[in-house]
Amino acid sequence: MEDIFESIFGNFGGFGGFGGFGSSARNSNRPRKGEDIEFYLDLDFFEAVNGVEKEFFVNVKTVCNNCSGSGAKPGTKKVTCKKCNGRGSIRVQRQSFFGTVVSEELCNECNGTGEIVEEKCEKCKGKKYVLVRKKFTVKAPKGVNTNNIMTLKGQGNCGENGGPNGDVYVIFKVKSHELFVRNGNNVFYELPISFTEATLGAEVEIPTLEGKEKYTIPEGTETGTEFTLKDRGISDVNGYGKGNLTFRVKIITPKNLTDRQKELLREFSNEREEHLTEHKKNFFEKVKELFE
Repeated sequence: MEDIFESIFGNFGGFGGFGGFGSSARNSNRPRKGEDIEFYLDLDFFEAVNGVEKEFFVNVKTVCNNCSGSGAKPGTKKVTCKKCNGRGSIRVQRQSFFGTVVSEELCNECNGTGEIVEEKCEKCKGKKYVLVRKKFTVKAPKGVNTNNIMTLKGQGNCGENGGPNGDVYVIFKVKSHELFVRNGNNVFYELPISFTEATLGAEVEIPTLEGKEKYTIPEGTETGTEFTLKDRGISDVNGYGKGNLTFRVKIITPKNLTDRQKELLREFSNEREEHLTEHKKNFFEKVKELFE
């Protein structure tokens, strides 16, 4: 209740000279959890697909082992703060519309501890902690994606006044791939094929997440046609199945044709003109209806 009251009304000691609550000194000396640490860990596309074990280093606040977190030079003692007489807080009077307001404020001489370190620890310079470069090893699971978070409980900065350590939050960042495009657990890419392969059909080699394999493109395939391989995408990070792998066909128009190749294409075009004329007729009829 004290914390709730304090968050709403602040550390007021009362109005018109009434006694204070004395919460500042107690709050400053209570155990506090250490600060959390966020670390962004980069993964390659296939490291995220297959899962990977990664190492990284972080500077972590650790209790000084020279002074055991007291901030004082070993063999010396702290003395009572003269400004607050060991209370950790001081009373300040201010005038307001309501009269004289007396508030409790943190003592700026001892920072609310009620004690003064006369001879500071040579190692931590009185800070009570030192920065230690720690190595962490994490196992990124299969299917991990950008902004997924892994929590390392109690591995963060040391607490104050005997409080628990904070946590380390590992935030994953997955790099894009030059071919595969990820959407959730589904994967997409564009497959270029020749005009002949699209027209006559062909067995082509396609890339998958597991490697290359053969796939039969049916005859008469048009550019933009999509083919889906079910359950061949990325594993769900929580174990709920796998996504799909889809590729879209892009027909590459031939260039720099020889005279013979051009002649053969013209012959092919003439033989197919009757079929194409019907398609063109239907198209222009739709255009005409659109503007009438």
